[in-house]
Amino acid sequence: MPATKYLILLETPSIKKYLFSTNTLAQIAGASALLDHLNREETASFLKKSLPDATIVYLNGGSGLFLSSSDRATIENVMDRLKALYHQETCGGATLLYTIEEYGSNDFRQTLRQAHRQLSRQKQRHRCVPAGRSPFSKDCQSCFQQAAEELLEEFGEKRWLCAVCSRKQNFYYKEGFVVRAKDNVWVPKIWQGFVEYVQKHYPEEFATFRWQSLQRGSVEEWNQGVFFSKDDEEVNQDSQRKGNRVNFPRMGLLYGDGNSMGRLVKALDSEAALQCFSEVVDSSLKEATYEALRKHCRIGQNLYARILLLGGDDLILLLPHTKVLPVAMEISEKFEEISAKKLKLYTEKDKKVAQFYSKERAIFKKIGFTLSFGVAIGKLNQNISILLQQAEALLKQAKARGSQHGGNPAPCYIDFQDTTELPFWSDIFSFREEAGFSSSARSFSRVQLSQRPYCREMLRKLLDCARRLKEEKWPNSKLHQIREICFHSSHSLRRKLVFLLSRVQKQQLRALLGALNELHPNHGNGKGEDHILEKLMQLSISEPKSSSNEGVLELPLLDLIEAVDLIENVPSL
Repeated sequence: MPATKYLILLETPSIKKYLFSTNTLAQIAGASALLDHLNREETASFLKKSLPDATIVYLNGGSGLFLSSSDRATIENVMDRLKALYHQETCGGATLLYTIEEYGSNDFRQTLRQAHRQLSRQKQRHRCVPAGRSPFSKDCQSCFQQAAEELLEEFGEKRWLCAVCSRKQNFYYKEGFVVRAKDNVWVPKIWQGFVEYVQKHYPEEFATFRWQSLQRGSVEEWNQGVFFSKDDEEVNQDSQRKGNRVNFPRMGLLYGDGNSMGRLVKALDSEAALQCFSEVVDSSLKEATYEALRKHCRIGQNLYARILLLGGDDLILLLPHTKVLPVAMEISEKFEEISAKKLKLYTEKDKKVAQFYSKERAIFKKIGFTLSFGVAIGKLNQNISILLQQAEALLKQAKARGSQHGGNPAPCYIDFQDTTELPFWSDIFSFREEAGFSSSARSFSRVQLSQRPYCREMLRKLLDCARRLKEEKWPNSKLHQIREICFHSSHSLRRKLVFLLSRVQKQQLRALLGALNELHPNHGNGKGEDHILEKLMQLSISEPKSSSNEGVLELPLLDLIEAVDLIENVPSL
């Protein structure tokens, strides 16, 4: 009688809660690198020693799956010890959940679905052990949730940290990856993949990169044009010369996630198909991200970017506000291109994989997998967890718009919002809704001044239009006045708009009207800029009514004005 085979599915729950319980970038990146190290390296090494017959299907993105023919009691013992290792390494900040399913007479798809159901039940029942507190204990000065245990110094500032935050920070600064041993140059472990990618594909750039720029854990230094040790006087002086200054008063948090991935995972019918899917998605996302960062975020010898999470089909990046949308478009485009190539190679080598990606799924071999993005833009000292919540809400909106297409896979959509312009009492979508009005015009009953989220092609067109406005030297004060008028519910909107548009130069007005005409859904019907001007003059506002898709005039004034602020003043040096 053949030995019983088991399928073991494991996952680290609430990863974002663990990462973003603090607002310190070094601790967030350190926590991300620590979990990735435990997931990919420690788990693989532990299973190799403790469960030699284990066949690992995949380990990435905070989850994993492997097969074993050992008895159930042995597997449970090994997994309990692995769970204890996670608890020890993260000082109780993160844990591991797992489920063991018998994999014999059942087919792979049925067993995998059952494992996911069991893991979901465990997540619902999972309880965190409350931290021990005392009236005499000092609060952690980073997460403010647990008792402080250690005094650590960063950027000349000493802070009392709990064991969890201390472990995150120490892993970021002490568990580094050596770039060049002879120079003793190291980078935090979260950047190891990027360093190896540049070294492999761009050896000349690898030699000129100032890798020390990735050691620092603060983004406030972006405005100083630094990212080097303070004793490097030559670079300090060079950064102060006119024309070599870097000014990024705002930052953008980019949150990306794969489209329709959950539905595809549930349909996987073999170990080979799951292994292919996991490896292609994970490696393609990393390569696409590294290429986009290298292409758009390098200024001189320094890289202006921070990786907060990258693995599986998820990524969270912190970027200068003028870089975030170009990076999002580049990642989505490269991800589709790379994943299509990798998937095609896999299907040529493995018959089971080829069978899975046939018929209606053959489209994946042509266009690859897709991503959607939410982008929240804030000030450099903005709370990271608040930016993350806003980016997550924008991502959901983008994925919802993409799912309306009904295709497989859903196309890439990107939603963005400058949160520095939001009133503190308003959420993003109610704020946008206020820019939609009912109108007394005959040809349309409602005016909508935002079209977000955008597909990649329309976002590229929006940025091109915004760049032309920037080149025409549109006064920022006038643009922001127009933006404010969009939220006026009084009957004076038309009068105020005419007043403002009459006080700009003719070529500036034509640039604005031309941009709105190009972004108009009916662009190409031959009506031109005068038609757009006529529509603008019809903005007679009455009280808001229920929104409807019939008779809606879409003029993305808000999107265009906000995009102008995201265009660089001068080309990167």
